[in-house]
Amino acid sequence: IKLMNSDYDKPINLGSDYMVTMNELQRLALSFDGKDKGFCKIKHIKGPEGVRGRNSENTLIKAVLDWEPKITLEDGLKRTYNWIKEQMDNERKKGNKQDFVTSQVVKQDAKELNDFSFDI
Repeated sequence: IKLMNSDYDKPINLGSDYMVTMNELQRLALSFDGKDKGFCKIKHIKGPEGVRGRNSENTLIKAVLDWEPKITLEDGLKRTYNWIKEQMDNERKKGNKQDFVTSQVVKQDAKELNDFSFDI
């Protein structure tokens, strides 16, 4: 709400600075419905490893809004998961037969993707 009420109009990280691996994130998400790690097998493939984990770098939001997240990654993800599940359940109750488990790649304009040169 603080960001929406501000006049700041540039991209900004808004998330937990807690470092989490993709495997940990998968186990966390599966835990919300009582599924264990055996429900979805992780298949490692040979190739570059990339980064070992993800987190939000919050220096900018602290400087711009004098704010930092107070909700943990687990609590925020669980709230989001439950909200999405509720929306899907409501749609199904209304007779919506849409497939909610697949997604479609949307083409973006390269100029928009490269337009991140700005000052704070």
